Amino acid sequence: MVIQNTLKYGSKSIRILSIFLLLSIGINATPLVSTDSLTRFVQNIHTYNRMFPREQVYLHFDNTGYFMGENIWFKAYVVSPQGFRPSALSRVLYVELLTPEGRIVQQQKLKIVDGQCDGMIPLGKLLHAGFYEVRAYTALMLNWEEENVFSRVFPIFNAPKDEGVYDNPRMVKLSHTERLPDMRKQPLKADALNMSFFPEGGKLVEGLPSTLFFKATDKRGNTLAVQGQVFDQQGVVMGTFSTSHDGMGRIVLTPNRGESYYAEVTIEGNSVGKRFNLPMAEQQGYVMSVNNMRDENVTIQLARNEQTDTTTAVGLTIMCRGQVVMFRQIDWQGRNTALLNIRKESLPEGVNQLTLFDTIRTYSCRTPMLYFSQTGWEYFSRWRKIQGT
Repeated sequence: MVIQNTLKYGSKSIRILSIFLLLSIGINATPLVSTDSLTRFVQNIHTYNRMFPREQVYLHFDNTGYFMGENIWFKAYVVSPQGFRPSALSRVLYVELLTPEGRIVQQQKLKIVDGQCDGMIPLGKLLHAGFYEVRAYTALMLNWEEENVFSRVFPIFNAPKDEGVYDNPRMVKLSHTERLPDMRKQPLKADALNMSFFPEGGKLVEGLPSTLFFKATDKRGNTLAVQGQVFDQQGVVMGTFSTSHDGMGRIVLTPNRGESYYAEVTIEGNSVGKRFNLPMAEQQGYVMSVNNMRDENVTIQLARNEQTDTTTAVGLTIMCRGQVVMFRQIDWQGRNTALLNIRKESLPEGVNQLTLFDTIRTYSCRTPMLYFSQTGWEYFSRWRKIQGT
């Protein structure tokens, strides 16, 4: 795809070098059975981040939508993920405007001074209205996944018929004969009812109580209120469930050995149901559950089933913005369960990712967790009240 090729052009050699150096500092394919390998693995992450620092870009715009003929004014911030301090790694910021079909119609190169720059994107020469994407990145950011590139989509409306009258925005769609070929990856065709399942920690494990989160959407991606039942292979009802908010809910299930499960789901107010297979459970492994609702502590519950090797050392990392902020080696004390309490004040604000891994680099569980400081939580609570959620 042209967009992906544009972003990744020139970065292949640097990426290969990064992988080679990463392998040469100790992360190799040879399994390590010593518990010291857990600590070494975390040290390798620190070494990698030190050798290959990253940066992030954020653009602050003057509006949330525009008309053809106007200008998009913005200010850009280029920062390091650690502490969001101004980055001194790059001197040029690339800002692009893409059509709804994914074609680049404008590209600007802006000089970065003390991690900041500003600019303007004129919309006077656009051929048609639509949802346009503004994308921004530095050359350094091309060495990692495309998800690291800043991206935001804006509605660009047709110019008003009467100058200065903006109370009736229109977006006239082009006919099929006038459209250019779409260069973006097309989503899979969805049905009237779609269910996505997300086991907490990443997977279900036989014999262990697990939480299976779900989200229900229609063919346009809008959330749905649903209800349903879980059945085993013999058609025995294992439990019921329903959405609690915005098409989302959870199912608590303890998979039996060798069993598969499915759900019969109906939209509220509709008697016709639809069947969905649930994710298969692993024969051995770990389950992680996180309670982030307490004021001072985050409680992490770990469990392993009887089939899991008890001689394998297991470690838990908490990472935020690519940095390891905490590491613990799990002491099972001869049991198949473990409980950890982490002080919230020791965690940085933002999305903290919890990862459980063993000595052969197997990612057993991975769970994201959102954390606010007291001040941040007060602002977030106030925002929720304003939004009515």
